[in-house]
Amino acid sequence: MWTEVAIAMNTYYPSADSFAIRITIIILILCAYLIYDGVAHQSGATRWIAISIAALTAIIPLFFYPFRESFDRNTGEIKIHFLGYSRTISRENYPILLTGQDLINDGAIRLFASGGLFGYWGKWKSGDGRNFTSYVTHRKENVYYLSDGTHIIAINAPKEWIDQMYRSTIKGENGGGDH
Repeated sequence: MWTEVAIAMNTYYPSADSFAIRITIIILILCAYLIYDGVAHQSGATRWIAISIAALTAIIPLFFYPFRESFDRNTGEIKIHFLGYSRTISRENYPILLTGQDLINDGAIRLFASGGLFGYWGKWKSGDGRNFTSYVTHRKENVYYLSDGTHIIAINAPKEWIDQMYRSTIKGENGGGDH
């Protein structure tokens, strides 16, 4: 859960749900075993293929996991910080807050995504056929779906940030929604 200190500092460190933690641990143990097996028992190309697949499976997701989020109260923008880069999400770029949606838990399938390894990030197709990008680490904790009319992104964020982002008006739009 969020802490008052983190919200006051405009910084949020996403937590992972228990399923994501269990899947991550299992996959990392399998990767460690593949690396061990490759080093100890394989030879030639098989050794390097096993080690490479295991290492890439363990390392690549780290570049897609949202380690930290920050909120700029002046501009009303959320910045998601990944390993080595960040992405800014603003009301101007995503003016529509989809309310009453639960795209991840309502039959979504992964197109190029993780369904538990370090969270629920990547490209998904919802049960009703809409494509969306997810930066979610916890499926049941303040998941918001933002849209520009064509693209949808899913994020975990404190409710206060979303309230502030969608309360303001941009280009004559009414902000908010029943989220």
